[in-house]
Amino acid sequence: MAVSKKSEQSIARAGFAEDVGAKRSYKTFTILPSKLRADHFSDNHDRAAVYSLASEMPELAGHPAFADDRFCFRRTEVMTRVVSFQAVGQEQPIKAYRSNTHQADVAAGFLRHAAALYLEVTGKLAECPDMREGLMVVAAEQPKTPLAAMDKNRAENERLDSGSPLNRAWVCKRYEVLGLSRSDIATKIGCSKRLVDRYFQLLGLAPSIQFDVHEGRTKLMQALDNASKAGKGTAT
Repeated sequence: MAVSKKSEQSIARAGFAEDVGAKRSYKTFTILPSKLRADHFSDNHDRAAVYSLASEMPELAGHPAFADDRFCFRRTEVMTRVVSFQAVGQEQPIKAYRSNTHQADVAAGFLRHAAALYLEVTGKLAECPDMREGLMVVAAEQPKTPLAAMDKNRAENERLDSGSPLNRAWVCKRYEVLGLSRSDIATKIGCSKRLVDRYFQLLGLAPSIQFDVHEGRTKLMQALDNASKAGKGTAT
């Protein structure tokens, strides 16, 4: 289903035009989930993309709304949001901004987008209260720099932090790629440099161990201690 002329005009008014002011850049509009692009391995996402889209949500595998197969959620998380949409509709808008190559990129609300896209591709979106026309979206101004994008997204998603050390490790890694020292990263995320060092040690462990830590089956220090005893790392 193509975006209507009215929707296109709403997108421009909502803040996707180059010359709009800050006040107008936070209007809302409605758009089908399939018209949004969600890169789960981007600076706009602070959860670790450790799952496979094809494995967790085979209904969405290969959909052009996703950058690749990397996915940040378990199927149970998505389906819980699906049930919520079917019961009460969308209670909070997602955030998106215009990119150079796509109509709009998801900036915040990746889980809601995945759930709504599932409903769309299975023909059930119109059954959800007030969602026949798609998702309600707030047009957000694109951050000027990748570092600003990371800061903005981390601040917006802090209250939703699952507590996963792997999620936090990926945040640290992305900050490092953007040029921050480990001391600066510690200041950014509000922890000690020693803990930041441990997060980086976690990223050096086998993916299966990282996954166990992410799922809560193994504690961070337990994983590092085990790796140290096996001669595959240090726990400091």
